[in-house]
Amino acid sequence: MKEVYHYLNLSLQTSGDLDKDNRESKKQGLLVNCAGSINTSKRHKSENISGRADYYLIYVTAGNLLFSNGKSALRLFAGDVIILPPHTAYMQQLDNDGGLNYLWLHFTGGGVDEALREYGIKLYPFINKTSPSNHLQTRFQRLFDCFIKNDKFRERDLSASLEKLLIELARAIVNEEKPRVSLSKSINYINNHYNTQIKIPDLAKMDGHSMTRYNLHFKEQMGMPPTKYIIKLRMNMAIELLESSDLSIYQIGEMCGYEDYNFFAKVFKQHTGLSPKKYKEQLIK
Repeated sequence: MKEVYHYLNLSLQTSGDLDKDNRESKKQGLLVNCAGSINTSKRHKSENISGRADYYLIYVTAGNLLFSNGKSALRLFAGDVIILPPHTAYMQQLDNDGGLNYLWLHFTGGGVDEALREYGIKLYPFINKTSPSNHLQTRFQRLFDCFIKNDKFRERDLSASLEKLLIELARAIVNEEKPRVSLSKSINYINNHYNTQIKIPDLAKMDGHSMTRYNLHFKEQMGMPPTKYIIKLRMNMAIELLESSDLSIYQIGEMCGYEDYNFFAKVFKQHTGLSPKKYKEQLIK
């Protein structure tokens, strides 16, 4: 899978510029600086030791992201939202082969603290956990549309869209008294053994759940059923091997956990739209 980055910027500001804008925006409500989305399957790490001068919101839609402020670390899963206050050091890392999708937003304004307090949205290191049936992605898309229009109403439109996004987040936040069901043992096992034969009942037993309960909570946390997650990991590995090695397609299929080449080819085509052979031929052209 190729990395896909979607980035929209209202103004290319330096940290000093943002500090100045933050001071001058005390009388203004909510101001959007930039926003975007990331879809990647490659391991990577990024950090900012001094933090940004504005607020930084991250909403994970699939996969999981390791996040740290240099003192403590936490892992964000699908549905998790964090908001860093200005000048908060951070490090974010995709440290597994499962792929990662998340939406992000940088914003400021004199009305931010009041809005977050009113809507019951907490700042990092607290994780705002949302229900699976939320409309946050739709709100992000509305905000992206505001950027594209680029007319004289854009800044005011962005401010209104940010307010609606925060309201939608407030509606979607799950009751804090209901803790997230732990699936850490099985997810770690999948990430390390996805190219072997894995049985879903065995995964459910690892975390002490019934099959029904396990499938339900896995989809809530990872954005897809466990079988689809395993296939995604295998296909990411197959694509990487096709692009970077001289191994035969049969060998690649076996290394990805498929002893039957025809079945491997069928799954690969369902995932990419091309057979492994066609995919390899396109790389050579």
